[in-house]
Amino acid sequence: RVCNISQSDSFDSQYELVLGCGSQSTSVNIRGISVFNEETLVIGRIFSGGSSVCSYNLSDINSMMDSSYQTCVVDETGDKNVQWVPSSQTSCTSVISGSPTVCNFATEPTAIAPSDSLSSDDLNLNSTVLDGLTATLALTADNINLLYVGFTTNSKYYVDKYHWTNGSLILLSEVEVDSEVNNIIWSQDSEYVYLTTTDEIRGLKLENCSSATSCDECVGFGDPLCGWCVLERKCSRSSFCMDSDSSGRYLSQEEGDSCIDSVTIEPSEFVLELESIPYQISVEFTPPLTISKLSGEEYFCVFTNEEKNIEIKSIIDDNNYCSVTEVISKLDDISLSTTFGVFNNRTNVQFITVDEEYIFYNCSSVSKCSECVMTNGVCGWCQLDFTCTGDNSTCTGGSDNWLTILNDETYLDTCPLLVPNSPVTDYTQPVDVKKNL
Repeated sequence: RVCNISQSDSFDSQYELVLGCGSQSTSVNIRGISVFNEETLVIGRIFSGGSSVCSYNLSDINSMMDSSYQTCVVDETGDKNVQWVPSSQTSCTSVISGSPTVCNFATEPTAIAPSDSLSSDDLNLNSTVLDGLTATLALTADNINLLYVGFTTNSKYYVDKYHWTNGSLILLSEVEVDSEVNNIIWSQDSEYVYLTTTDEIRGLKLENCSSATSCDECVGFGDPLCGWCVLERKCSRSSFCMDSDSSGRYLSQEEGDSCIDSVTIEPSEFVLELESIPYQISVEFTPPLTISKLSGEEYFCVFTNEEKNIEIKSIIDDNNYCSVTEVISKLDDISLSTTFGVFNNRTNVQFITVDEEYIFYNCSSVSKCSECVMTNGVCGWCQLDFTCTGDNSTCTGGSDNWLTILNDETYLDTCPLLVPNSPVTDYTQPVDVKKNL
């Protein structure tokens, strides 16, 4: 039975309702009473011969209680300061005068209840859990309904976590503990539920989102509390993600197709001789990054070279281009390898990092063929001009006179060299006798 006691009246009015839940045994041990999202009452109970976990719609409970009140008040006006009579009576035998006016009972009155009990929706737990039921807790976090169930089986102790959705329970996780769980408690906005056992009080975090380190892993986690916080590059609850209510910034378990799979940079490598001022690159996200920028928010290309202590940020414009002029100014050798990423100034996080290095080349900075051609085919030696360039069309005689290394060759295979004849042991030479060296 559930009672609703009005504490606002000068007389403590009481409503009582019988709740149906499995066996109607009079010997019942309650193992948890809690509420989902202020809408659903959940009760775990043990009775002679079994146990059950049942749910009730709170609006149904209130409706039946209100109906009982309306039919039981003495003057049928709904005045809450008037005590109603037992359902077996149609009127008061006498009325106590004064304020408030209440019915006078010769013996202590029984609680008033509707004639019919309110049936429940059983939460379908497997027999192993129900047979060893020791504690239950229902809670709502981030608009997600969760049910925690403590149980014992084969002298081992467990707590299961379920997602309650569309009237069904989905098992999310199971944790083994050292002793029997007697109670599970949670306070609003807490990150932990607390288990009281025969030996200890233990905190159990609501989720383990942070164990996922990528978007795909996070949205495939299976826990509805977890989602990918795109611009902070982390897996977390929505309440811990900045601006999570803005479209595209927080990806839930159903939005795996929106994870950014790749970033394409054009050109794929930056060869100074092949580009024109203003020096810039384009950035393309797959799938496209469709998050609308908030006031003052910008995205930046980030180029990093830790060895040379370089970190350069450049704003990505509305056409997805960013300038690389400052990076070029740091190019003091034939090449500069950088790590490329994308940074957001609102979250202050580099939320994308490309695995492959992005390389800048200034081929004309070297004057030796052996240095020029060691660039995996990017730079080449103009053998008639004695210059290094990334643009073979500028060589005298065209590309046929542009030397570069391909496959597993070395500069010894490519560059013009003076190679001595086979070694000789006799270096003496008679006067006036010619000999090829």
